Amino acid sequence: MKQHFTRLKNRTLWLWLHMFLGMLALSFVPLFLKENGYPLFAIILFYLLLCLGAVLLLPGLNIFNLRRFILYGYLCYAGTMLSLLFGSGLVSYLLYVIFGAGTLVFFWIPFQYLFFNSTSKETSGMDSAFFFNSTAILGVFAPLLGAAMIKFLGYAWLFGLAATLYLLLGAYLYFRLPKENFAVPFREVVREFKGLKTISCIEGSLQFFPGIILGIYALLFFETSSAYGYFLSYLGIISFIIALIVTRHSDRKQNRLGYLFPLFLFMALSIVIIPVVQSTIYWIIAVGAFSLLDNVSRPLRSAVSLDAKKMDLGFWKAREFFLNVGRVATLGISAIFFYYGAYWPMFVLYGLLALIYPFLIRYKLA
Repeated sequence: MKQHFTRLKNRTLWLWLHMFLGMLALSFVPLFLKENGYPLFAIILFYLLLCLGAVLLLPGLNIFNLRRFILYGYLCYAGTMLSLLFGSGLVSYLLYVIFGAGTLVFFWIPFQYLFFNSTSKETSGMDSAFFFNSTAILGVFAPLLGAAMIKFLGYAWLFGLAATLYLLLGAYLYFRLPKENFAVPFREVVREFKGLKTISCIEGSLQFFPGIILGIYALLFFETSSAYGYFLSYLGIISFIIALIVTRHSDRKQNRLGYLFPLFLFMALSIVIIPVVQSTIYWIIAVGAFSLLDNVSRPLRSAVSLDAKKMDLGFWKAREFFLNVGRVATLGISAIFFYYGAYWPMFVLYGLLALIYPFLIRYKLA
């Protein structure tokens, strides 16, 4: 593990700082919207429109400048925070959606390219574990710090601080990143992405389930995130340790499907159980079981895609496009279920996606 951290040191530190800001401020946006009168289905639509914006924007971007796009990405992150400083009206809602779509396109595509540009098939599992799980320790204190700022200073101070830090980080990185331009024609990169399109659509849906769907559903149980944050932080540390062990072994054996089938079977079961539980204590336990399985499986399912194609910038552009296509579809269905209060069918939908995912991997890639 030490050699992996040494190779990824600067990129991992960057990831930690970036994710800390997200856990500090962005994780409270659904709670902010609920407290300002938005129904839960409207909050789901909020994220649907954000992903739809990325889907509409990506086909027109055929030249990527890494340094400039990372800066644009952080300007968009600052824009999301600043948009909420002006209240929770429709204008703020739409501005957040526009800037949020920009973060998916301008930040995450070049960042993932830079993070994984030294990754090989032999290291993709461990590198994915660093990417997805190395920030688990931040969850111990970042949400609690954000909650404390809201309680004692208010949302304006929290969002204003986050916007300032995003701007400072973007300005710092702008002068340290290489001046590189990449031609990534949309039709060509989509054609090269053959075999991963449907897989990535499902992957995108599953990625948004814990943070968006489950996070918004949790607002039915919790008014604040403090107590919930303690529990999930503890589980995050355990998940990180388990994920490192499993992904390291899968790198050596190159037998990721052997892990994916049982993991996704139990994960599908854990998903459909969540809405059935009525007691808050048992609900937290059920969510904890899912969180454990999700954190273990995320690096593995990411590594499967990384093993299948050359990880150039075109790969990340096509991947981001299809991730968001999947998110738009399932968020749209989820918004309808939220509107009618039909939560169990929504969880069954995500459970089925988790169940068919490893079979799709075997059919498409094996």
